[in-house]
Amino acid sequence: MNIRTWFRTTAALVLAAALAAKVPAQDDQPPPDPTPQDGVEVQARGPVHEAFAEPTDTRPQPSVVVPKQPPAPIDEIPPDEKPAGDNVDWLPGYWAWDEDTSGYLWVSGFWRVPPPNRQWVPGSWAQVEGGWQWTPGFWAAAGMEQIEYLPAPPPSVDSGPSTEPPDVDSIYTPGCWVYRERRYFWRPGFWVEYRPNWVWIPAHYVWTPGGYVFVEGYWDHPLEERGLLFAPVRIDVKVLGDRFAYTPYYVVQPDFVLSALFVRPSYGHYYFGDYYGERYRERGFVTWIDHRPTRASYDPNFAYYRHRFGRDGSWERNLRELYVARERGDVPRPPRTLVQQNTVIKDITVKKTENVTVRKNLNITNVQNVSALAPVTRINNTKVTSLASLSAAKPDPRAEGHVIKVERLPQEQKAAVHKSVADYREAAQQRHQVEAKILADGAVPVKPTDPPKTVKVQVPKPPAPAPVTRPPDQPKPPVKEVPKPPAPPKHEERTPPAHEPPKPPAPPKHDAPPPKKDPTPPPTPPKKEPPKEPPPAPKPPTPPPPPKEQPKEPPKLPAPTPLPKEPPPAPKPPPPPPPKEPPKDAPKPPAPKAPPKEAPPPPKTPPPPAPKPPATPKETGKVPAQERPRTAPAPKEPPAPKPAAPPKPTAPPAPKSPPAPPKEAAKPPAPSAAKPPPPAPKEAVKAPPPPAPKPPAPPPPPRREAAKPPAPPPAPKAPAPPPPKGNKPPAPDKAKDKHK
Repeated sequence: MNIRTWFRTTAALVLAAALAAKVPAQDDQPPPDPTPQDGVEVQARGPVHEAFAEPTDTRPQPSVVVPKQPPAPIDEIPPDEKPAGDNVDWLPGYWAWDEDTSGYLWVSGFWRVPPPNRQWVPGSWAQVEGGWQWTPGFWAAAGMEQIEYLPAPPPSVDSGPSTEPPDVDSIYTPGCWVYRERRYFWRPGFWVEYRPNWVWIPAHYVWTPGGYVFVEGYWDHPLEERGLLFAPVRIDVKVLGDRFAYTPYYVVQPDFVLSALFVRPSYGHYYFGDYYGERYRERGFVTWIDHRPTRASYDPNFAYYRHRFGRDGSWERNLRELYVARERGDVPRPPRTLVQQNTVIKDITVKKTENVTVRKNLNITNVQNVSALAPVTRINNTKVTSLASLSAAKPDPRAEGHVIKVERLPQEQKAAVHKSVADYREAAQQRHQVEAKILADGAVPVKPTDPPKTVKVQVPKPPAPAPVTRPPDQPKPPVKEVPKPPAPPKHEERTPPAHEPPKPPAPPKHDAPPPKKDPTPPPTPPKKEPPKEPPPAPKPPTPPPPPKEQPKEPPKLPAPTPLPKEPPPAPKPPPPPPPKEPPKDAPKPPAPKAPPKEAPPPPKTPPPPAPKPPATPKETGKVPAQERPRTAPAPKEPPAPKPAAPPKPTAPPAPKSPPAPPKEAAKPPAPSAAKPPPPAPKEAVKAPPPPAPKPPAPPPPPRREAAKPPAPPPAPKAPAPPPPKGNKPPAPDKAKDKHK
């Protein structure tokens, strides 16, 4: 081997060794990030799953009603990566309303390390009057089988601690009202000892459509130890369908959550990300630093970190400065989507400023400031600092730093996890039906004196953990010792302040009732038709009532004259009798012209006029004969209407009364309406008085003269004279001769 060949061989071996040292094994490389699904946009801000963190309020208000119906829950498949440990549950996601887009975001499901001795009761959407309303879920005591729905608690009267804290590590827990013996008692606030790696969640209430649910205080894990919180996504409605399935992939960085966390009490949620600015403050977004469940208490999660890093107050002060700097624009606000985040990080990397702090007094780098999301496959062994760099003092040594450990979900446990998802959704639906029934039955307790409503519910149990095969160098995660819950003080009997309990939501209005109104209109027309028929009917029966009250009716007898003037009632009676009166009333019948408007009556009236003189005597004889058998008082009736012509002399009008019956005699076919007449006469009696004075002035004088003389002879000859004197003209002529 010559020297040249030796140099070449040696150089090749050295280069190969160098490359082998720099390039890690293929198995150590994480898989490439998947391409986002079509129609799915990963968000770098949005609601925090309420099972991860939920605001506590001693008197929460009803959820906001939104105008649009949420889509059906999607088929969500849990990722294969989960936090290390056996006590980890997958809680499914749900839809949340987004005002910025007037649509819905999907709050992804996540892996949760549940609080000790607690089980999750999922929430759901309910339709109410005016839209849709979210019913929040809550952490109930383990083994709970019934939910007790209570009246709205009175407003809090907590004014802060009444005693000094027992030590510097004590955290104040606000007082609250507790329901006992059909009334509310006051539980004063008290001091809770700070416990490293444990957060005390104070007792609070959860609003539901069926009433308020009381949740007793319990210990929970710090935010970074509660599991893997996945980012919400915006899903295009066009891609939703039976075949659509989604698997969460991007995890929200625990440190980023602390640096951009907000509370929105009216929606009962925490929010992470860019919700800075006046626009969001007006909508009710408050930083978790400034959120106060009561005037003298802090947000329970913030209170824990405040004490953990609060030896000198620098952590709280610098964290507040970070929020203010982002608000003013001195520090860049975080991105809102995954695409924006990748663009910003790429730009920072090109400028090589990723490790530069955002401000001199804020020990946060540019990359930390904008890194909201990370792939679940790259989160393993991530050290969580809880923004300890913001504190000038050393953190509590008792609170160990948390390192995220991820392991793969055993194949044999996947089926159990999928079944638990179905169980949670079934439990949410069953709870929704129970609360909807309470609301529909009007059994929602509102006043403090209203009895509570206890209902049995189905709460799903998490699947039993499957054995996990861990490498020898990865020990099993240690199990923390759960501290005992603090003993609350004794209840006090206090008079609740005056308040107006929130009204329960109104059930949705369905379109079923309107069709019920449609059947009602048909019956109304028949009711209206009878009143229309009575006006003509009263005219035939009018004669019988007047004879009974002869003295009273004579002045009212101007009824014959108003008949021609009243077009509506007269049209029906005139058909047969008008031939007799038309000659006399010819000047007056502008009213009779109204009947011709009705096609059937006018044609009938004109043909008879010609034969009226000869036919009238025959018809008149028949008419009285028909009326007399019907009503004996018929002969008495003629005298009654006749006196009406002369206001006081009742006798003369008698001859005119016989013609009136013949006019109405044409109506005898209407005896079928004999039942309606009784009420009708009253209307007829009321109607004539006003017209009576008007008609007599112009035409009545001749009629009165003619009527006065003929009255005496016809009274005795009531039956016989009508046939020969059927024509009204001859009768008045004889009366005039007698006067002469």
